[in-house]
Formats: sequence, C-alpha cells, structure tokens
Amino acid sequence: MEKKIVNNTINDIQEEIIKEFINIQKDGSGEDILYHIIEMGRQLSPMPEEMKTSNSTIHECMSKVWISFKRPEAGVKNYNKMIYFGDSDSEIVKGIIALLFRIFNNQSYEDIIEANLFFIEKISLISFLGQQRAFGFATIVKKIKMIALLEQSRPRRGRPKKK
Repeated sequence: MEKKIVNNTINDIQEEIIKEFINIQKDGSGEDILYHIIEMGRQLSPMPEEMKTSNSTIHECMSKVWISFKRPEAGVKNYNKMIYFGDSDSEIVKGIIALLFRIFNNQSYEDIIEANLFFIEKISLISFLGQQRAFGFATIVKKIKMIALLEQSRPRRGRPKKK
C-alpha cells in the first residue's frame, strides 16, 4: 500500500497509519495486522536489481534485506527530498519496508534524520512483529536515517545554498 504523499509531514503520515491500524485492530486480530503489513509489501514498487549491492544490504537482518535510494537531481525544486527503494525475501519484512517508505519517501533529509517514530508504540507494532523482526525494523530505520545524514552532508553542484 505504498502511497504517494506529496506534502504530508512525517507526523501527519504517522497519524494516518495509527488510525488505519487502530481500525484494523478494532475489527480484527493480530493476524489481520500481519496480513495488512504483508499486503503493503506486495504493493511495494520493485527495487531495480542493480541497486541490490553489498552496500545496500542490511547484514544484521536474518532475512535478505536491501535498502537504497535515488539521489535528487541537482537544481531540482525538491533537491533535498529522499526517494528510497527496498526489497526483502520475507513478505513481512517487505511490508515493514513499505510502511517505512510510506513515512520517509519524499521527505527532507532533516525531517528524516530528526523523525520520532511515535506510531510504533501507539499501534503496538513490536508485539505483532516479535523481538527478532523488531531488531530488524530498528536496523532498517537506522539505515534510512544514515542514508539521509550522508546525503545531507554531501556537497552537490546546483544545490541551492542555505540562507
């Protein structure tokens, strides 16, 4: 369920996710939550094979997981917005990736780096994922934030200067 969200803040998107998951919890079970996460993963845009490199691999996860990004073009209006790509051989992990990309794609470096992911606790996500996947989830978030931090500090031609 990868959504193209243009102007929503990270907090706005998290509030949408909280409402969505609360509705599922109200009407269903923990299995319904996991099924919803798996469905999100099935709708994740495919990651180009050439992006699946050792640098994009998250080695700390038990499943095979890749996270990469597309650099914004120099001089483009949204020069500081990130576009992430990801994949996994696990359906649930792929859904987790889709959930995180829903929050982080099209957001600025600064917003990604400073994001407080409060939705995790509000929807009790860890209880549905289990400890091992919770560790993987945290590792994926760390990789996403690290990419944003590295890109923020990287000089680029055509990039507007901060005032």
